[in-house]
Amino acid sequence: MATILLLLDNRENARLLADYLGNRHEVLLPKSEDALQGHFDLCILDGPALERLWEQVKARKRKAPAQFLPVLLVTSRKDVGMATRFLWEVVDELIISPIAKVELQARVENLLMARRLSLEFLRSVAWSAPLGIMVLDQEGIVQFWNPACKRIFGWEEKEVVGRPYPAVPPEQQEEFSSLLHRVFHGETLLQVEVTRRRKDGSPVDISFSAAPLHDSDGVIRHALTMAMDISERKKAEARAAREFERLTTLHSIDLVVASSLDLRLTLGMFLEHVIKSLNVDAADILLLDEKSRMLRYAAGRGFRSDALRYTLLPIGEGYAGRAILERKRVYVPDLREVENDLTRALARAHESFVAYVGVPLIAKGKIKGVLEIFHRAPLNPDEGWFFFLDSLATQAAIAIDNLELFSDLQRAHSELIQAYDATIEGWAYALELRDKGTLGHTQRLVDWTLKMARASGIKEEELVHIRRGVLLHDIGKIAVPDSILLKPDKLSDEEWEIMRRHPQVAYEMLSRVRYLQPALVIPYCHHEKWDGTGYPRGLKGEQIPLPARLFAIVDVWDALRSDRPYRRAWPEEKVLDYLRSQAGRHFDPDVVDLFFEVLAMG
Repeated sequence: MATILLLLDNRENARLLADYLGNRHEVLLPKSEDALQGHFDLCILDGPALERLWEQVKARKRKAPAQFLPVLLVTSRKDVGMATRFLWEVVDELIISPIAKVELQARVENLLMARRLSLEFLRSVAWSAPLGIMVLDQEGIVQFWNPACKRIFGWEEKEVVGRPYPAVPPEQQEEFSSLLHRVFHGETLLQVEVTRRRKDGSPVDISFSAAPLHDSDGVIRHALTMAMDISERKKAEARAAREFERLTTLHSIDLVVASSLDLRLTLGMFLEHVIKSLNVDAADILLLDEKSRMLRYAAGRGFRSDALRYTLLPIGEGYAGRAILERKRVYVPDLREVENDLTRALARAHESFVAYVGVPLIAKGKIKGVLEIFHRAPLNPDEGWFFFLDSLATQAAIAIDNLELFSDLQRAHSELIQAYDATIEGWAYALELRDKGTLGHTQRLVDWTLKMARASGIKEEELVHIRRGVLLHDIGKIAVPDSILLKPDKLSDEEWEIMRRHPQVAYEMLSRVRYLQPALVIPYCHHEKWDGTGYPRGLKGEQIPLPARLFAIVDVWDALRSDRPYRRAWPEEKVLDYLRSQAGRHFDPDVVDLFFEVLAMG
């Protein structure tokens, strides 16, 4: 039985329609127009009433567009033209008076059938929809539950209809009540992502939307909610975030390796990244000693004690030794089920580790060591976790190999530099042996020239070239015959010409050696004079490189204080007076002042 509302200004027609329909349906003949706000399944109006109630009828139909609410218009033949303007908006059927009972009943039954079919269609759509669709009342009691809800949450329709919505965990009940309250106050919620629970208690991520559902009287008595399972999407997002975090970690480790040449420091920082990115409690690295073929502890993080700091493990022994021997990962899910030297040491140290993973560090086919992972709870890692661990191990192996290679290169370079310097010192010593009166002269020149260079502000890294330049300052005398170099008398003009060639000879010898080119300025320019009267090029003033100006005064000072084949050593005071007198002539005046300051400091 349906409820039919009669709103006719023509009272005779109203009584007639009530008689025709009263034996089949409930008929309402209200005296107040407020009846439009109540519940009914069909509304019958005549022309004058519809004119007067037009806006109310239109508003009522708009309140519940999803619920077909039929309107039947009763009109006379002469008013048909007027009535057509209501068609297509609020009027669903038109009946012309005088009214025949059979026709009226047929029209009414057709409209009520259309309403029932409309509601059944909506239910059918909801029933077959891929989204979980449910209807809740203001207390959160489930009124409708479609099959998709069963697929998402696990409960059958008969288990939830008439009962509180079961998918909300207790800790989220307040948040859910707040959402429901907003809907019943007319707010539409779209795509609120929340976590609910399934029947088996497992969590399920859903995209939740809700809208107020108006009854036929326009009042919000229910909430229509829809749920879409987004668990797989969330898992994909989590995997993507995890992969991004892992790539970021690998990049950070690359930066650590690139910024540090200290193996211990690099390994320590690497292990901090490993522990954080793998979410484990501790990790260490054992390096392989190629000579002894033993694994030694190199670095560790996350341990409560020093139990593993003194590890000395032969290849093939223990989990780490096995990883080296077999060249593959060793995974022990529960250390509590085994007993060996490692577990006993860890037990004595109260480390309480449960899970262990050892990964060989291999670079260019050579074993570098083992990365060990420890955790104080079961790990249950997936393939992605193991793949990332292997990537970290590869990165560590490459870093160790590169740092060892750099260390070897540094050592080779240092040994080469030492060999170069030993050769230079050998040349200098050979020259002193040849020039018997100058033994010890070169080392004194090195010491005092370096003091002058530091006092003048020359950078520390340039001092090595100054030292080599001092050692080689007379290398050009190799081309000077002994008869001239060791002559006890004054040299002739021709002999002086040969002697003055030794700076040019030094240049020609050393300029061919790229390694010695920065040291050239002293052998080539130390006989130039401030006033331009020196040799070999007659440079003047600041045209003379500063290292050569510094060396020049030290060279003359030490030479005058030493015995030579052609003269005796001068007294100290005479030497100092001479140096002062040569300021602005032989020597740079500022360098002379600096020399006396350095001399005073000893």
